[in-house]
Amino acid sequence: MDDLYAIVRLVKDTSVDLVGLSSAHFNNADLLVFEKWNAYDTKTLKPVVESQRLNEEILQILNRLDIPHPIGADRQIGWAWGGLKANDSPAAQAIITAAQKLPPGEQLHVLTLGPLSNIASAVILAPDILPNIKVYALGARYNPKTKVWDKSEFNIRNDLNAFDYLLNLEGFDFTVMPLDAARPLQFKREETYNMLDENKAIERLLEYRWREQNPQDATRIMWDLALVGLTSSRNWPK
Repeated sequence: MDDLYAIVRLVKDTSVDLVGLSSAHFNNADLLVFEKWNAYDTKTLKPVVESQRLNEEILQILNRLDIPHPIGADRQIGWAWGGLKANDSPAAQAIITAAQKLPPGEQLHVLTLGPLSNIASAVILAPDILPNIKVYALGARYNPKTKVWDKSEFNIRNDLNAFDYLLNLEGFDFTVMPLDAARPLQFKREETYNMLDENKAIERLLEYRWREQNPQDATRIMWDLALVGLTSSRNWPK
């Protein structure tokens, strides 16, 4: 649910030169064993297609379909047991094209609000783009005392192969916001509903998404909005 708030925040920010909005899958083991996942019927759900539909709905409402919006990978890179086989997609190709167009010294900033399948595939397919990209991701937990990553988290679980690959990739400009850093950004349900104007289509969509997907949450940690807000402000904590 918080993904939509984050995307709207970015699209509406006139200080951001937004060159693309790609969709990401949210494949997870629950989809194989339950008939319902949140408000979705798992028998007919195609995660990346649903993500793409939501992206296009947001852009249409905001009259910003001019922003390129390629569909992303439909699954992780490699296989269930590991591996680094790229899962090519229009999103991966768009990242490659945008990065290769940049002059030396400039970087394409990529924010990932889900699994890292698209960016990992782009780097595997075109390693020459490494100097021209900087990636910000939300996911996992990190213990600064032990310097150990806890990867038991939804985004990372959806493509553990990609996260492991990028963590160990030499020369990769990679900033990760662990979940604990995003946790303080919490919205109260009723307070948020009262602030959203039902006469505005985009705000109506944001309210409906909460009511549809997470009606049980009186308070919601706005995970992805935290990443977008902090990245846009260029004010990363030390």
